Amino acid sequence: MNVVLSLYHLSAKIKEFQLRAFPLIIGRGATSDITLDDRWASRRHCRLDMDQGRLVVRDLGSKYGTFVNDCLVRESTLLPGDRLNVGLSTFIASYDLVPSQATSVDAHAVCDT
Repeated sequence: MNVVLSLYHLSAKIKEFQLRAFPLIIGRGATSDITLDDRWASRRHCRLDMDQGRLVVRDLGSKYGTFVNDCLVRESTLLPGDRLNVGLSTFIASYDLVPSQATSVDAHAVCDT
């Protein structure tokens, strides 16, 4: 499966990451798979997994939180076109969604009001 995370800054795409192996860690620490130069990102901020053809993001106890489409999440599916915010960094997910049966990761980010 071809999964791409595009990194944006001020609405301009600055980098693309081809995701080939999971799980994958995003953070500012040197051991992260995607390393960010972003002081608002934790060293090990969040983890990405592929579960039944869907990208899943899990916060790893970050100080400032992980957001999907502006909603604070602990765990959420990351559907094609969704925005993932880690610190001040914004990613857009791009991949072909594989139809799947109902699973525990079908819960998409829903903001509490």
